[in-house]
Amino acid sequence: MTEIPYLNENEIRGLFYIQDINHELDQDKPATISQLVDHSEWRSNYYTNLWKSLHPELINREKDGNNTRLNLTETGVKTVSTYKKLNQLFEEAGL
Repeated sequence: MTEIPYLNENEIRGLFYIQDINHELDQDKPATISQLVDHSEWRSNYYTNLWKSLHPELINREKDGNNTRLNLTETGVKTVSTYKKLNQLFEEAGL
């Protein structure tokens, strides 16, 4: 079984947002923090703090001029996948 890190609810939600928004935008480069803010309910400092607390295990950060782009690492993708499976199991169990 894949070992996944313990994350609090906001960290999990942030990873979900980064993955989902990058998938939704379907662009060559990862989403900028501004794009993440535009497509979610959180402010830019949330994404900056998330990156700082989880980097580099789960989130890649790229500087692109004045923009900061965030994307999940391979481990981050596996972590999100595992948490989504857990959410589905809880939902099916009615929890």
